Amino acid sequence: MFGYVTANIKSLSEGDAARYKACYCGLCHELGHRYGKLSRVILSYDLVFLILVRTAYLHAGTAPKLLLERCAVHPKKPHYFWVNEETAYAADMSIILAYYQALDDWKDEKHVMALGQFKLLKKTFTQVVQHYPVVSSEIEKGLADLTAIERSGILNADEAARCFGRVMAAVFGGEKGNEKLKQLGMTLGQWIYIMDACVDRREDLKKKRYNPLPALPASSFETVLRCLMANCVQAYEALQLEQDRPIFENILYSGVWTRFEAWKKSSGLTAERREHEGSV
Repeated sequence: MFGYVTANIKSLSEGDAARYKACYCGLCHELGHRYGKLSRVILSYDLVFLILVRTAYLHAGTAPKLLLERCAVHPKKPHYFWVNEETAYAADMSIILAYYQALDDWKDEKHVMALGQFKLLKKTFTQVVQHYPVVSSEIEKGLADLTAIERSGILNADEAARCFGRVMAAVFGGEKGNEKLKQLGMTLGQWIYIMDACVDRREDLKKKRYNPLPALPASSFETVLRCLMANCVQAYEALQLEQDRPIFENILYSGVWTRFEAWKKSSGLTAERREHEGSV
């Protein structure tokens, strides 16, 4: 369900693109440093956004030192990265979210790879959640309520999206539960859930998996998603962030639509067919 909250690198300035990439590499470095090289497979751009937002809001004016390294992905050419306490926090959240995702995939579809990932993460997950009792409890409750809705088959897209919104609210708010950060997480989580439902609908219906939008015309997807993103942008603006503003605006106004635009092209639907696609 992750991987939607990313930047449109081509539209960033050279300096902003370098800072964004260094943040991404920092999260990759932190995951490997804290949890071993294999943990890097759970790396997500969504958590890079988390780092940048929490850094800009909670540590405005700070400038983490740029470090240089070579890694398995870039063994010949050294590259810059930076880390701070929010990088460490995002690495921990990556473990928690990946664990629950693997558990859900195994329970729902019995994916062998999901079972393997679940087993690999279980020990680390058990250690990590002890440091985040508030966050982990809220994530568990949100996912449990979401699972109940999905297994009941009730087509309540708003309530299902709110459940995942609560998960992301907990992640963004942290242990102290900052209300403004939680609101950004809530709105972003709702958007992520509905975006995922939109782009996966055809596959979900084919495999008889739960999807909260079985009859919504595909032509309405973008309207619904833009309304939800407007709520997210409003929550972002309430934070009044100045640090990395060009990166945030790039992500929220352009980057988040990258996969949706790719889906529209790959779907091969004409405007007329989009009006009727999805009706059952």
